[in-house]
Amino acid sequence: MIDPDEDYSPRLEAPADPPEPPGERRQRQVAVLIMAVTLVGAVFAFLQTSASNRTARATRWADTAAVEAMSLLATAGNLISAENRIWSLAYEDGVMAVSLTAAGGEAAALGRAYFASREALLPYTDLGRPEYQLPGGGAAWSQFVEDTLAPSYRAAEWAKAYAAERGGWGAKGGNYVVIITVLAVALFLLGLSRTPVAAASGGLLVGAGIALAGVAAVWGLVVAARPVPSPSAAAIDAFVAGRVAFNSVVWESDPGRVRESLTGAEAALDRAVEANAAYFDAYLLRGTARFRLDLLRPGGPAGSEGARDDFARAADLNPLDAVAWGNLGAARFWLDDLPGAGAAMRRALALDPDDLTFNLNLGLFLALEDDGAAFESQWERIAAVAAGEDIPTWLRTYNFGQAEHVLYLAAVRFPEFAADLASVGERARRLDHQIAVSKRFFGTTTPTPVSAAASPPAFALSEDETRLVATFAVTGVAEGQRWLWRTYRGGIDDPVLSSEPQVWAFGVPDEPELHITLDLPGGFPTGVPVRVEVFFEGNLIQAGEFTPHLG
Repeated sequence: MIDPDEDYSPRLEAPADPPEPPGERRQRQVAVLIMAVTLVGAVFAFLQTSASNRTARATRWADTAAVEAMSLLATAGNLISAENRIWSLAYEDGVMAVSLTAAGGEAAALGRAYFASREALLPYTDLGRPEYQLPGGGAAWSQFVEDTLAPSYRAAEWAKAYAAERGGWGAKGGNYVVIITVLAVALFLLGLSRTPVAAASGGLLVGAGIALAGVAAVWGLVVAARPVPSPSAAAIDAFVAGRVAFNSVVWESDPGRVRESLTGAEAALDRAVEANAAYFDAYLLRGTARFRLDLLRPGGPAGSEGARDDFARAADLNPLDAVAWGNLGAARFWLDDLPGAGAAMRRALALDPDDLTFNLNLGLFLALEDDGAAFESQWERIAAVAAGEDIPTWLRTYNFGQAEHVLYLAAVRFPEFAADLASVGERARRLDHQIAVSKRFFGTTTPTPVSAAASPPAFALSEDETRLVATFAVTGVAEGQRWLWRTYRGGIDDPVLSSEPQVWAFGVPDEPELHITLDLPGGFPTGVPVRVEVFFEGNLIQAGEFTPHLG
């Protein structure tokens, strides 16, 4: 039965959507990936631009601070020179005044005038201020010099800090450039996957593109999260205070004042590393202050763990700094860590093979390790470095003098090695004197070896102690060879008791006895060692010492 109300007209139903082909779905996903990678690339491009701007700003500030440091240094130099001139004039006027006031009449009046001129000069000098007056008289010249130089030190530290900041932002910017390049490669691979040519390998290209983009994104996040420290005013001010305190003891002879200044330097440098935990120079200087304080112990050095740790931290912050490694080796030595000391010193020499102090220290370590072959090899190296033409005479003499001081302290610290240390000290002294004499009188730091030899001298002192005779037995001399002797009293070259080069006029090749007579009208002081050395063509062939004793 047909319902009249029912609509029986034909119905046209819309066909169902056909399933999306897999290729089109992948194309849409790749398009989304391309947009995402492009967005990430834009973010890192922005970060790269920001890093470049910060690099440029730090560069400007570093250059400004460097110029300021040079200007302040020049100003300080002028002030120091002016102070020196004023105090020299004041001293000369004071001496003249004292000598003239002892006379009478016009001379005394002139003396009073000199006193008046001295009083007129001193108000114009900052060195006359109360804080620079020493209790025993005189002025703390080195303290004044360091205070005057402090502004230039501060500006120089700001220049270095801004340079470090510039390096940090420059490194960030460089990393961002590489990251953006990797993202560009990822985009290329994703885009290539959409082309008909790469249809067969589209999946591989998409996978490679996603992997590269992921690596670049993670790398970029790590770079972005890594901070670039800004210069710390607190750290710089504390470092400058420590440097001024440390350097102000350069010409100080009172051990108490030296300890006080070094302790003050250590305290200031504590503040510097608290404000900047990566302050390389502060660790290096604090370690040096602690090292020197240890050397000043009344009973001799016992080693400083604090100095060792500071130098280790400095070497960790800058592994290419030879001084940090060399100082670490020295600190380990005083803590009785010979293997560690040798390892650090070799690292220092790998960075600076011609440093005489490092070479001498390694020779000392090898001598105490009882490695004769290694010690002799190192001593040849020491002789070659010490004879280098590029080392000034004063610096070589200073280095050898420091070595003698270290050997003395080492004998106190390690009495069981006293004989070995004395042997090293004698070799160092002979090498130093041979280079100095050969260069001065024979024009070369490396004399040609000779066959001449001599026995250790026998000494005879006259009853009135005014004549000392040193007797050597000399063999192997060649005809025409030049020779001389040098005499050192209390470690200082005495030209009056020494000779100039002269042609050997005795037996060739043997001379049974060579008598060197030393006359000192005032007598040879008790307890002052007299050292006599004989040279042939610049070669030190024998040396001996005599110390007059009471009775």
